[in-house]
Amino acid sequence: MKQCPDCATRNQRTNIFCPTCGHSFLDEPPPERRRKGGPRDIIPGQDNRRLFMIVAVVVVVVLGLAAGLTSYLVSREIDRSSLVMVRSGVRHRCTSCGKIYKDRVASLAVKKSTRDDYGVENVDGLCDTCKYGALTGSFQDALEYMSKKGYFHGFAIDIAEPAAQFMSANAALFPAADPASAAAIATAVDPAVIERSFNQYAGKPIVTKGKVLAVQTVQVPGGAKLAYVQFQPVGANGPLNLEYLIIYNGSQQVTAGQTLTAYMVPTDTVSYRSKQGDKKEVLSVAMAMVPEKAAGGH
Repeated sequence: MKQCPDCATRNQRTNIFCPTCGHSFLDEPPPERRRKGGPRDIIPGQDNRRLFMIVAVVVVVVLGLAAGLTSYLVSREIDRSSLVMVRSGVRHRCTSCGKIYKDRVASLAVKKSTRDDYGVENVDGLCDTCKYGALTGSFQDALEYMSKKGYFHGFAIDIAEPAAQFMSANAALFPAADPASAAAIATAVDPAVIERSFNQYAGKPIVTKGKVLAVQTVQVPGGAKLAYVQFQPVGANGPLNLEYLIIYNGSQQVTAGQTLTAYMVPTDTVSYRSKQGDKKEVLSVAMAMVPEKAAGGH
């Protein structure tokens, strides 16, 4: 039951209007919920203490977080201001021609207190041109240039010695004027096996069929143009879940989407980290790349 504030008539709890005077109960605020144990009066300075303590704790936490954030930002700026740029890495100089043939040096931001731990080491040796001849040297220079431009996930490329020796001894095959001359010495090998056992096949001419996923023309210093090909080999049961990277300087035009037969020499491997984990791709230099319709059954 509830009492009408206008006429004091007792009304049912569910009444919206008083039947005696018509008072509307809709405009009244809902009755306050009381805690078990009876009403509780708020006495200034006494029963409010818990509320004040909660507010105080919240304020302290907020101020603490703000102070911590400020401290972090200040310390970060101090750390940044204490950084200096240094050069670090290895620079290879040819003792025969004097050329810097490998410049594996990068700029780094380090703390001033550790800058003496970094530096550039100069190493003497023979460049691939002086060691293996002009053809091999030109390919190594091109790969060095492409590596710096980020073509190989930032991975530095070095032509494996067996591949350098084969290219030096068979310069006329890069590219082959007649694909048949490359086909005569190339061996069909499971591409997945070459990826797993690269050292066993480095420098050995191989043949594999596959699809061109992408191709890009790269103009290297000196004016030469090379085709940089992403190639997906095909096995007995269809396309394999791996890719080859191929460098080709032949006149035969290579286009994305083509299925072709590639005659090539495994040169190096490129390792990189992907979402699927560590991956490795075989980098090869092609002797010939023949579209499927002209492959001649190889």
